[in-house]
Amino acid sequence: MIFLLHASREWRGASGELRGASSEARGQKSEISIPNSEPRIPNSELATPNSYEPARHLRIFLTRTNDYAEDVRRMRELLAVLSSVSGKDRFTFFVPNPQGIVQLDFPNHSTSYSQVQHTLSELLREWGRLEVL
Repeated sequence: MIFLLHASREWRGASGELRGASSEARGQKSEISIPNSEPRIPNSELATPNSYEPARHLRIFLTRTNDYAEDVRRMRELLAVLSSVSGKDRFTFFVPNPQGIVQLDFPNHSTSYSQVQHTLSELLREWGRLEVL
């Protein structure tokens, strides 16, 4: 790999001599070669297949029980599972109530679906259903 270096500023000193002139202006060629200068990326920082996946939106449709405390406990447990892993996937809960369906967004939380997929599937098998967009 070859880099060309040159200074772009020139000025005259007190005695009138040219200072700061580029090497090319003084008739010298400024090339340096740096062998093996390719950047090294540690194996731990190499991209994994999951790092190239686009962000997803998890839509979680919960079923209600006749027990309000149990419904709240389930939502808290789901939120804890989803928040336990950082990632770029967003999620929304859809909870039925007597007037319709309440949509609960969590703009300050995100997750990594690929890392919580198994746990989430087990929980939602009895508690509702999941759509991944």
